Amino acid sequence: MNEKSNLYPRLSIDNALRVRQLAHQTLGIVASRGGERFAAYQDQIVGCWLAGLYDTDRQVSQAAGESLRKVYDSQIKIRQLWKDYQKPILDYWVNSILHERPETLSDVRNSTPADMEAKYARVVSGGLLSIGHLIS
Repeated sequence: MNEKSNLYPRLSIDNALRVRQLAHQTLGIVASRGGERFAAYQDQIVGCWLAGLYDTDRQVSQAAGESLRKVYDSQIKIRQLWKDYQKPILDYWVNSILHERPETLSDVRNSTPADMEAKYARVVSGGLLSIGHLIS
């Protein structure tokens, strides 16, 4: 994954809810204007984008939902996104559970242990809820 496509996943799980909210809003704008150029990066960010729908903060989850609707103008298209990208969504979740830890998701130099745990819990719960959506 290159540096540009790595920026959104990091911002979408930031401890500051405003950063997470703006990350999703910005993605919606970029994705809706990028069209086919955006599609090349979609499998790299779709897991954290959809996990954002289950963020613990309502404003953040609404921003993720609005960004999806900005790109996919119908529920049918959004359902198809979930179906078409099952593997990247599962990969995101499996990576979050098996390979990430609070210390790997945060910069330990400027994060408190409580902030690192909160971020990790948010990532894991968003992944689990995304998988629950896939199963249902």
